[in-house]
Amino acid sequence: MNARACRLPTALGIYLTHLPRPGRTDADRNCISNIHPPDGLDYATAAAITAALVDGARKLGRSGVALKDTSRDQLADTDARILDV
Repeated sequence: MNARACRLPTALGIYLTHLPRPGRTDADRNCISNIHPPDGLDYATAAAITAALVDGARKLGRSGVALKDTSRDQLADTDARILDV
């Protein structure tokens, strides 16, 4: 994320924590940041990443460093297939 995005009043961030409760640390959370089209992440992509992380957290039973975001790879593969058509 570029430093400029942190100062944008329209930039959004999403924090995801599986079974949130007091005592959870940053290591237990996933963050999707830099959401501010057209220069940052667009809303549809942010929503797809969030949905994939929620699905992954439910399957894994945890979030944070144990949960890796693979949705961007899947989105890139989908974009590549669309371009090949």
